[in-house]
Amino acid sequence: MELAFAVDQNQIFGAPDWIYSERYDIDAKAEPGVSLTYEQVKPRLERLLRQRLKLASHREQKQLDGYELAIAPGGPKLRRSIGAAGTGSVSPGGMRFPTISMSVFAPILATPVGKPVVDKTGLKGNYDIDLKYSPTGNANANAPSIFAALQDQLGLLLQPRKVAVDTLVIDHVERQPAQN
Repeated sequence: MELAFAVDQNQIFGAPDWIYSERYDIDAKAEPGVSLTYEQVKPRLERLLRQRLKLASHREQKQLDGYELAIAPGGPKLRRSIGAAGTGSVSPGGMRFPTISMSVFAPILATPVGKPVVDKTGLKGNYDIDLKYSPTGNANANAPSIFAALQDQLGLLLQPRKVAVDTLVIDHVERQPAQN
């Protein structure tokens, strides 16, 4: 559901408990000779969930505990991107994105910080991001927390706030998938 609807687990409401423990193997193929992007896969996954699990859902905007991404005192330390968009990566100890906007970067921070993040920097354009931090729960003194890394390396900070977040509300879902 997270992939199909582009939401994090903390943005799904009304789901039965089993939804987080049940696992299903999905064996699906695109039309011959077609290579799909993530944006093209999403509606196909959504259709599959609606057909096979009789999923009924709707979207709601909710106020959740989260963070606003803002400019730290002293200003941003970002490098404007001059290249073409590239493939980014996120690992437990860092993230690297050539050519990314703050409006796209902010929601990505939700994974390492565990709460939704919205962009309030006011920064326009694309930037090259290369951020190194200690994974959550790791007492590695050689790397800073993601909060300290954002401020020290990028001149940005995360401010705890209630933030408006698009959520997925599950109205109905069946545990046993329908047959092909």
